Amino acid sequence: MNSVVFCLARLVRRRRLQRLTADVAAYEQELVGRKQKDCGFTGDLSAIDATLKRAHQCIAETDVDGGWKCLQTAQRLEYFVGSPEHLKAAAVVLRNEADKLRGWRKDSMVKLLTAEQGAVPHAQNMFQAALLRDGFYNNEAYKDGLRRSSALILATVLFAGLVALFYLARNEFLAVAIEQTPADEDLWQALLCVAVIGLLGATVSAMTDMPTATGSTRIPETALSFRAILLRLMIGPASAIIVYLALQSSLAGKIFTADALSGYVILIYAFAAGFTERLVLRVIESVAGKKEAGGTA
Repeated sequence: MNSVVFCLARLVRRRRLQRLTADVAAYEQELVGRKQKDCGFTGDLSAIDATLKRAHQCIAETDVDGGWKCLQTAQRLEYFVGSPEHLKAAAVVLRNEADKLRGWRKDSMVKLLTAEQGAVPHAQNMFQAALLRDGFYNNEAYKDGLRRSSALILATVLFAGLVALFYLARNEFLAVAIEQTPADEDLWQALLCVAVIGLLGATVSAMTDMPTATGSTRIPETALSFRAILLRLMIGPASAIIVYLALQSSLAGKIFTADALSGYVILIYAFAAGFTERLVLRVIESVAGKKEAGGTA
């Protein structure tokens, strides 16, 4: 499973690297064309050329994030060597892009780009405004990468869990799991089945609870969600085993309905245990002698 995740992640990284390479090459050609036409520059471009050289080094090292930041830096440095006409046009773009931002970044960009009627904002102000814009998009790209990694892991786990479930069904392990009182020598087969089903439940639960791209979340919150997903995948099989053992114990009649004590309903409860922790909490509270308000599970 790790090899599958690695191969898919490598494919995604390769596509991002190809896009970065194309953007750097296109920007270099844009600079060449503007130099030849003597369009838009009033100063030395050595700092831009050095930054683009570093971007190529990042590409050679497959450092996608470093390459993008170097490209963005090179584009921002244009403000210090650009003509007034170029700065005026760039200021219009930055003002419109400020509307896409929110919070303190948007307020700061608006203040930085505010100038007297017809005046062009100072190059330093435009550089800082573009830095705020690029920082916002870089953060969004990082969060998108975390979400993409989570989705990739969950898809791989779901596929592996389904393959394992088909294997167990083919080898008649499920028949052992649905027995009301399996023999001691067959108990490990039953526990393996409910653990796989609990993992499937935890995976489906994590998929339905993933943070969306439209939501406003901070990077620590997104990273925390990623760790929570991994923990949920580990808890799912353990929860399913706990519920299965409760179904096989003398407490079953007090915790669950009679229909839950036989047949494939046992496996449904195992899936539900992986999907939500409430079912496991009900079992634990019943064992501890606590009485929960509401009916039985």
